[in-house]
Amino acid sequence: MNNNCRIFSITLLLLLNIASISAQDKDTLEHITVYRHEISLLGGGGLSSLQYSPTAGKTETNLGGQFGVGYNFFFSPNWSINTGLEMSLYTGKFTAATLDESYPISKPAGAPKNSSFYFQSAYQNYEETQTASYLNIPLMIQYQTLGKHKFYASAGVKIGIPLSASYESTAESLTTRGYSDYTEQYYENMPPHGFDTYQGVSSSGDLDMNLAFLGAMETGMKWQLSNQISLYTGLYVDYGFNNIKSTDTNTNMVVYDEKNPTKKSYNSLFQSEFVDKVSPMGVGIKLKLSLGAGKKIFDQIKYPKVDTVNIVDKAEIDRLAIEKMRNAQTAQSTEANQKAREMIDRLQTEQDAIYKSNLVKITAPIYGSDFDSEQKSQLDEKIVILRQYPNMNITINVSACEEDTLREPQERAEKIKKYLVANDISSNRIKTKTNETPNCRTELRVDGK
Repeated sequence: MNNNCRIFSITLLLLLNIASISAQDKDTLEHITVYRHEISLLGGGGLSSLQYSPTAGKTETNLGGQFGVGYNFFFSPNWSINTGLEMSLYTGKFTAATLDESYPISKPAGAPKNSSFYFQSAYQNYEETQTASYLNIPLMIQYQTLGKHKFYASAGVKIGIPLSASYESTAESLTTRGYSDYTEQYYENMPPHGFDTYQGVSSSGDLDMNLAFLGAMETGMKWQLSNQISLYTGLYVDYGFNNIKSTDTNTNMVVYDEKNPTKKSYNSLFQSEFVDKVSPMGVGIKLKLSLGAGKKIFDQIKYPKVDTVNIVDKAEIDRLAIEKMRNAQTAQSTEANQKAREMIDRLQTEQDAIYKSNLVKITAPIYGSDFDSEQKSQLDEKIVILRQYPNMNITINVSACEEDTLREPQERAEKIKKYLVANDISSNRIKTKTNETPNCRTELRVDGK
């Protein structure tokens, strides 16, 4: 049982992990359709057992499965009624180190009337497996979300019709004997009377089972593979409510034939009083491949979301400010004028912020053929801004230093311009200015066209 549970748990975790990765939202065009009718082929497996509690020994939960066809009638895009035919296999396993049984048989001749004589049997290392096949007919209500890939959940009942059932048993040994409560004596090692020890006993046979009534739940993901075809991947739980053991078959596991004591017949645990109630139970993974048919009751194309980036430059701010100013001038209300002024102030603040963020000052004089690291870093930052905003121009304003000749400020401006052009900034966007104020400073200012 532990190994089966571990296998099922690992498979479940893998399925959920795959579903989690596949369910991530992707920016793709989605064509979502829901048809009135849906026909599906299904298969599943997991823990599928005959559940019972014997008065001796222990049981194990085994693996089983199901396959069949399904049908959904969608009365809205989200809700449908589900039915179909499912072939389900349930198994059970029982083991016991010892399994004892005792029941009265006919008394030997001459025994007192108020006395009893018993046949007793004892299995050593007994093991039995049971298998039952049922045709389950579900009647369930299903809910699904809308989208190309949908979450779904369904719940309802299933009626199980028994198709076949059988058992197989083995035992290391079987010991039989008689017992008289009058003489308080055991009768052993008497093969002609059927009292002996037998090695390697085994038996098999058919079982009678009743109709099964089960509660059923299922949930998972429905993947739309095409306009009409979808794949369901989910988990299901089926739990039997009633006793499917036939009450007409209560008998003994080892049957003593008084007419022919050396010949014995054997029965299943399910045919004895060791088991009172048997119920089917299934928990597992289910896959369904479905085909939509009939009228479309939902048909929608979902377009992907597109992220947009609004770039507001100085010219746009100026335009908005002028527009707001004109609107404010035409307003008659003092309150409207006040709001317009607040808007203009806010826009002016934004404009100043952009100017400040785009202002680079190179205060160190530029000599030689190369810029120093600080100067180059500042120029590279300005190049990034100019590339990002191609509608911006740049003005290079160079002030003279005390030791400069008349041409040196212009030469420095041209040197900066040449560096910008070498980094893919069009010369048409670059203006140079010089002034004789001896502060030895170079300023680069970005302006809108």
